[in-house]
Order: sequence, then structure tokens, then C-alpha cells
Amino acid sequence: MNSWVILLFLVLFVWSAKYIFAAGKREGSRKGYGVGFDRGRRSAGCLILLGCLVGFLGAVIGCSCSVATASVNPQAAAIQQAVDQDADFTLQYGPANNVAMLSSWAPNYAGQLRTIDLRGCPSDFAEAYMRHVQLWEEIGNWAPKDPSFLQAMSILLFSNVAGDFAEFEQRLSDSWQEIELIALRHGVQVPPKRFTISAMYEASPEPN
Repeated sequence: MNSWVILLFLVLFVWSAKYIFAAGKREGSRKGYGVGFDRGRRSAGCLILLGCLVGFLGAVIGCSCSVATASVNPQAAAIQQAVDQDADFTLQYGPANNVAMLSSWAPNYAGQLRTIDLRGCPSDFAEAYMRHVQLWEEIGNWAPKDPSFLQAMSILLFSNVAGDFAEFEQRLSDSWQEIELIALRHGVQVPPKRFTISAMYEASPEPN
């Protein structure tokens, strides 16, 4: 868009210059009648020429600012892309419904998060995000693998599974808040997440 504006001002600039030059030649070749008219035309041409010059400079500056804005912080663009992918994967996977499902869901979810390209992101953001992914992997390793009904009931009744889930939930929340703060330092607003996995312990898996 700015390129066409610049081209238009260049055409008007050349036309105005020719207009002024032609008016000057006619004024020099005439005496008396018509001299004032040619002077007026030359003055009008000068105003047009000045307007074209100002417009041309404005278009060039505007174009330069647009390019500079687009390329001033490529790391912010990389962060935004990573956060958007995270949101897509989160929407795609949805929440795990119970303890048994979590043992397979969390590693699969973490595996998808690991596919997000962080190479263009600043190191502090990439490191914080990978800690968040590793936490999901830790949750997957902690969750019981396909427990039977009696095993599940034993876990629910005699272990501190509720406390463990609450701890993981808090750690997930803290790690995501760290991601938010780091992204904000780089000029990216990351939407908050609410982790509610502590409610999963209330849902027992179906008996085998």
C-alpha cells in the first residue's frame, strides 16, 4: 500500500516540476498580457510540488516505521506463536476425567507441547515453558497406571492423593504465571490458565 502511495507522489512530483518549468518558460517569453497568469500557474505548481514533497516524505517515513514495527521484536512474535499453539493443543486434548486417564493423558499432552517450536523465543521464556512441560510429564509418571477398582479405592482412601493433586495444581499454576510474567517482559500478553486437576481424585475409575 505504501509503495503505491510513494509511486503516486513521485509521479505528481515529476508532473509538478514540469508544470513549473513550462510556466517559467512561458513567462520569460511573454511581455505584458499573460505574465500574471503564468506567474499564478507557477505559484500553484510550486504549492503542488511542495505538497508532493511533504506527502512523499510522510509515505517513506510511514513505510519505514511499519517495517521497523514488524521486525523490531521477532522474539515476541515467536512467543505469541508458541502460546497460540499451546492453546490449540489444550483445546484439542481437553481435561483428563479421572486418575486412571491422567496416567496416559498427561504424557501424551506433554509430548504434544514438546513439539512446539521454541527456537525463536528468548531463552528465559523457552526454559520456563520447558519446565512447565516437564511438570506435566512428572504428573504422568506419578499417576497410577490403569489401577483396578480396589487399587483405585485404596489410593483414594489411604493415600494423600488429594494433597498431591493440589500440590501439582499449584505448581502448574505457578509455572504458568512465570511464563506469563516472562512473556509480558517481552511485550506479549499471555492469557491466564486455571488448573483444576485436584478435582480428579474425586472421580474413581470404572472397575475392570
